[in-house]
Amino acid sequence: MSRRSGDEADRTQTAIMEQPMTASHSITKAASPRASAPAVLSANLVTAERRSTIEQLLSCSHEDIARIAQILRGLHCTAVMRGADGAALPLIAAPCGSGDPSLSGRIRLEVAIYGSEDAPLAILEVTSGDAEYSSTLDTMLRTLVKASARAIAERWFRICHWGHWILVAQRESRPDNKIILAIDDRRRVVGADRYARQVLTARGGQFVPDCALAEFFEVGTLSFHGSIGCDIATRLVDAADGTVWSVLITSPNPCGARPVYGEQLLFHARPRMDAITCVRLRSQADAETRGLPPRMLQSIREYIDSHLDCPLYVEELAAQLGISPSHFTKSFRRSFGTTPHNYVMRRRLLRAQEMLSQSDLSLVEIALRTGFADQSHFSRRFHQLIGVPPKAFRHRRR
Repeated sequence: MSRRSGDEADRTQTAIMEQPMTASHSITKAASPRASAPAVLSANLVTAERRSTIEQLLSCSHEDIARIAQILRGLHCTAVMRGADGAALPLIAAPCGSGDPSLSGRIRLEVAIYGSEDAPLAILEVTSGDAEYSSTLDTMLRTLVKASARAIAERWFRICHWGHWILVAQRESRPDNKIILAIDDRRRVVGADRYARQVLTARGGQFVPDCALAEFFEVGTLSFHGSIGCDIATRLVDAADGTVWSVLITSPNPCGARPVYGEQLLFHARPRMDAITCVRLRSQADAETRGLPPRMLQSIREYIDSHLDCPLYVEELAAQLGISPSHFTKSFRRSFGTTPHNYVMRRRLLRAQEMLSQSDLSLVEIALRTGFADQSHFSRRFHQLIGVPPKAFRHRRR
């Protein structure tokens, strides 16, 4: 993989993840005192043309920073985000009169945030307050800072790949094994976090952009074309050892390569890693105890996708499965998390997005091929759910 240039455009294509805890990055008694961080960013860190990496990290992760800051303030801790060049931004300033950190029993935790070239982009530093060292405080700070660094990393990765499907996976036999992938519509992996790269390295390979998803998982007939604005919860088998991974797939930001700041981008960028287990258990319980059986799910998916150019009614769909319309509607919602009407509408719009991106068909032809009454109806619903008119969407994808 070629080395990236240092300009801001290339910086934003770098995925980050926190460094695993090693002996050199464990919580220890604070070493020699450091010069206190300034209360505000020094002017020499900012130029008219470019923001530093840590400024970009803070800009996209203010929600995660606010969450950890609230807890750390209660523990009288200080926190700093330090860039690879040594530049620092204080997240929580030391309280007045706190004294010299070298004269008290304070502890410091440092967690590195890695870029795609396996070099740290920044380090999150947390120093305890007046409380003496204890194993309880050690464990609590370690867990909190690692989780926060992981959330910042995932949010950054998602923003860098807002035009792609984002797959987060957790090995069920080892919940600490978690990876993040960015995937295009061809099911090619265009981005991978540090731990996903390590999975391939352990198998004697190396991550190369545009590699097949099959290098990680047995994908079979897996379809990424799920509901717009909804995550897809599923399970995949490891391509190397056959172990099972819990997976959560987020659809691309509908506006493709350009971000749309608002609810759509916030939904796409929100970290999901810590929610995988809960989502898996909930979706399995719903599908197995009250939703449609797996065979019916597969059958109705295939039927809907092959009839998107026609009107589809609940009675017709229920008849395909041999159950009553009322039972079908309730079971469908429990399995898919939405009504049959909304699911079909979203499938129509996803098919329309593919046609807009990959063909020169007119809007009228696309409207008819995706089951809309006319171009006006198609354009109105597309703009309503995707956030941009069909013409603008096509322009941004070309």
